[in-house]
Amino acid sequence: MEGGEREAGLGSLQRDLSSPSMLELSRDTVSFENLVTRIGGMGPGQRLQLALSWLPNIFVAFGLFSDVFITLTPAHHCHVDPRGLPLALQNVSGERLLNVSIPLERNAEGRMVHSQCRRYHYHENESRKETEPCRGGWEYSEHQGLRENMVTEWDLVCSQYWEVPVEEVCFIFGFLIGYLLLGYASDSYPNLFLESPRWLLASLRVAEAKEVLKVLVERKGHRRFDNTPDRGDVEEVFAELENTFHSSYSTQPSTAKLFSCRNIWKNLVILGFTTLISNGIHHCYGTFRKNIQGTRSGLYFSYLLSAGTGVLACLFLCMTVDRFGRRGVLLLSMTLTGISSLILLGLIEYLNEAAILTFCVLGLFSSHAAASLSVIFTAELTPTVIRGEGVGLIMALASLGKLSSPLMDFQDRHGYFLQHVVLTSMAILCILSILLLPESKRKPLPETLKDGELYCRPSLLLHRRPRCDHMPLLSTPNPLI
Repeated sequence: MEGGEREAGLGSLQRDLSSPSMLELSRDTVSFENLVTRIGGMGPGQRLQLALSWLPNIFVAFGLFSDVFITLTPAHHCHVDPRGLPLALQNVSGERLLNVSIPLERNAEGRMVHSQCRRYHYHENESRKETEPCRGGWEYSEHQGLRENMVTEWDLVCSQYWEVPVEEVCFIFGFLIGYLLLGYASDSYPNLFLESPRWLLASLRVAEAKEVLKVLVERKGHRRFDNTPDRGDVEEVFAELENTFHSSYSTQPSTAKLFSCRNIWKNLVILGFTTLISNGIHHCYGTFRKNIQGTRSGLYFSYLLSAGTGVLACLFLCMTVDRFGRRGVLLLSMTLTGISSLILLGLIEYLNEAAILTFCVLGLFSSHAAASLSVIFTAELTPTVIRGEGVGLIMALASLGKLSSPLMDFQDRHGYFLQHVVLTSMAILCILSILLLPESKRKPLPETLKDGELYCRPSLLLHRRPRCDHMPLLSTPNPLI
């Protein structure tokens, strides 16, 4: 191994990660997987740490899904004050009071309902009346979810409804900024978080990695490192680390070096594009306010449908990605997403309610699976030294895709069909671009930028045998050998 390659640390050997024959590391190669095995494997301390890492996800999920209830607009109409009616009508009540106070309008379903934003104004001549915007507030009915939320508290309806999509945009934009900043901080300022020994070794911070590994050994044996029975074996492992990672040069990549890694950026661009489209097209299969046909749907049914398909999508990934590979399952998910959208766009007028619901559920399921798998795939393809930044970038693009729903509400869902057509076209383009991704199934994680650049997709054609001359005196040097 040349001196320049030794500085690459954990990825010092140039491994062709696209070749099945190079999946297993040699015994002489110091890898993080071999290292953990030699110091005792996963102990109770690591398992406890893994379990505790799940807790923040629960609270983040509460925050993500709470916005649905906070911004839900219940059925409403103008506040009715009988004192503003003619004397002959001041004693009426119930449905008749609404009929003489609120005009009727045709809703999106074609039915005549009481207006939500206008009321009758009677002149001194009681036989003459005209409509005017609501004054004096609104009355809300048919509460679903919370009895009171920001919409009912501040009357964010009618002319003030535009503030609801603004709140949703700001809410999602906050997650976007957090993904970018914290993803960068996790790679640049590791002291803010629990340090990963894999990241420390990839960055050639061997002394700090040894301290973390000592803590892991102590947690496994519930005793101090000095009293550990297999201390000699662990010290031997640490000595090998010192010999392998003797260089003090830091492998934390510079911005200029990152932009020169074309293969890494190719993978990030494809996965980012897939994440953006799969999250953006998700609301096209039905939202918490309206279904795919533009009519209002029940909150609980829509909520359970979306959450249930998300759970099923995660279970589907757990059962398939290790057997059929990440790239194949991602390709299948985006294909089902595109097929569902094409059928709903072209044949919705000819489908019955059951068929429409079936393809909506299929679209929700496949888009959930594609969005989740894209993030996992990114974590496996991105080198350890920039894994936080890569995953943060993909998660930020996921938030950017979710902005399509509140932005559509700004226009009262005008242009919904065109948006669905554009997103469907982009989903088909994602299917073609996924073919350019490598497969990470049962392959070692790339540690350095050099490993990431070698993480290539195998050729779709038959592999050519490396050019090799059997006459030593006439042999030609070949970098592939």
